[in-house]
Amino acid sequence: MRKRIFLSIQLFVCFAAVRGQMDTLTQMRRFIRVCNVYKQLPVTLDVLVERRANLITSANDSSRTVAFFCLHSDASYVEMGGMEQLVNDSLLLLVNNPSKRMILYANHQAVADRFRQYMGLQVGDSSIRRMGRSYTASMAASTGDTALLEVKSRGLVSHTTLPKEEIRMRFHSNTDEPYEVEELQRSLVPVTRETYAKAGAEPGWAGKTVTAGDSLFFLVKEQTTLFSYRKISHDLQEKVPARVCDRIVAYRPGKYGPVVAFADYILTQQF
Repeated sequence: MRKRIFLSIQLFVCFAAVRGQMDTLTQMRRFIRVCNVYKQLPVTLDVLVERRANLITSANDSSRTVAFFCLHSDASYVEMGGMEQLVNDSLLLLVNNPSKRMILYANHQAVADRFRQYMGLQVGDSSIRRMGRSYTASMAASTGDTALLEVKSRGLVSHTTLPKEEIRMRFHSNTDEPYEVEELQRSLVPVTRETYAKAGAEPGWAGKTVTAGDSLFFLVKEQTTLFSYRKISHDLQEKVPARVCDRIVAYRPGKYGPVVAFADYILTQQF
C-alpha cells in the first residue's frame, strides 16, 4: 500500500513538472507573439525609452529618449536622440544632426529583408523549447483589456535568490499589441565595506547585498529599461518622414554630396 502511495506521489510530481514546463512553453509562445505581432510592414512606432538603475555606475544608467520608426517595404526612417538612419534598397545613410555629419554606406539588402532579419520574425518551436530551458514565463491576472506577462531567467545572481533577468510585458489582451515592456538586468558590483554596511541598513537593499569572506563586498545592481509604445500604426497612407534623397544627391555615378538644405553637413562615403 505504501509503495502504491509512493508511486502515486512520484507520478503526480512528474505530471506537475511536465505540466509546468508545458505552461511555460505556452506562455513563451505568447511572449514571442507579443514581441512580433506588430512587426508587419508598413509600421510606424513612437517609443519612449527610459533607463534607470538602483546603483549609478555609468552615464547610461539614467536616460530618457524618444525613438521614432517608420518602416515601409521600399524605405525606412529611424530617429533617436538627434541621430537619423535612412535606408533604401541601395543606400544606408546615418545622420548625426548635433555634429552635422553624415556617413553613407552601400546597402545590398532589400529593406523588407533587412527588417525581417533585424526584427527576428521567425522563431521555431525548437528555439522556444531552448528558451524554456533558460527562462520561465507566466501570465498575471488581466485588468480590463491589459494583460501582463512575466519572463524570468532560471539563472540566479550568484549567492542570491534573484533572477539575473526579468521582462514584464503589458499588452492588449485581444490584439497582443504591446503597451509597455520593462527589462530588468541584475549583476554584482564590488563596493567598499562602508558602502556595503550603509546599503545593508536600508530596507530597499534587503536581499541585494553579498559578501565573500571578510574583504569582498558586493551590491546587486538592477538596471531597468522601460519601453513605452506611444504609437503603433500600420496606416498605408502614412509617409516616411524623410528619404535618402532628402539628405544627399548623386552629383556623378557613385559619388554623393549633401542637398542644399544640408550643405553645411560633412558627408563621409564608406564605399
